[in-house]
Amino acid sequence: MSANSPNAATVIETTDAAFEQDVVVRSQNQLVVVDFWAAWCQPCRMLAPTLEKVCGEFRDYVVLVKANTDDNQRAAAEFQVSGIPAVFAVWKGRVVDFFSGVMPEASLREWLRRSVHDVRLEQARNLETSNPQEAIALYEAMVTEHPDDAQAKIGLGRIYLALGNVDECRAIVEKLESRGYLEADAQRLKSELTLKTQPPVDIDSLRRAAEEHPTDYAAKLALAKALAGADQQEESLAICLGIIQEDRRGVGEEARLWMLDVFRTLPPDSELLREYRRKLASALY
Repeated sequence: MSANSPNAATVIETTDAAFEQDVVVRSQNQLVVVDFWAAWCQPCRMLAPTLEKVCGEFRDYVVLVKANTDDNQRAAAEFQVSGIPAVFAVWKGRVVDFFSGVMPEASLREWLRRSVHDVRLEQARNLETSNPQEAIALYEAMVTEHPDDAQAKIGLGRIYLALGNVDECRAIVEKLESRGYLEADAQRLKSELTLKTQPPVDIDSLRRAAEEHPTDYAAKLALAKALAGADQQEESLAICLGIIQEDRRGVGEEARLWMLDVFRTLPPDSELLREYRRKLASALY
């Protein structure tokens, strides 16, 4: 590919002395593709023009760093290069993917597309709180390029829900659900949407009704849902657990499903999540 082509890749020839700056430091802001090669390596010469062409197609997101193993012996050892060509995708100083040998152009394009996609998702995710409008723009660009990009749509849904744009979030969830399945992140988004869109109720009135009629499990479940909608997940889970223990074959099943919705909205390392998962398992088995 001509260096004057608008789609020419940004290519850097590196050495051991410059490798830290060219790869590790540069990768803090953009994806770096490192090609370990040598002049005597025929497969390297076969791969080089294809690799440069494909990196050029992603030039807005990728820089290609050429590392001749004769000039980068220390770096090759650090990357545990055992054969060449060896190509690594590096983001924020860590290897996110790699391959060795010659790869067909279509396969190489898909390999790089996956790495670029993951980087763009991470960039957008990091902006969701600090700059939601920029994150929306990034996600929307990804969806425009790939209309079936579920992860970008899920990211948009998270931002819409955080901004209170419930209808936009619901439309995304319904579109994702129309495929017949939901990824774990999409299911989490749906659960958060469910909790945050509980109709406004008087929790004190619901509590009194549940206390006055201790076997009215539907009333107890209504209280549990209202509490979760008010970010009082622990009491909500405790009430649902009690319903399951007392009315397993009746309202208990709906209470179990509600507990699962609450679980999905909790951080994976939450002690509350671990505690009530354990208690639910004991109640069921």
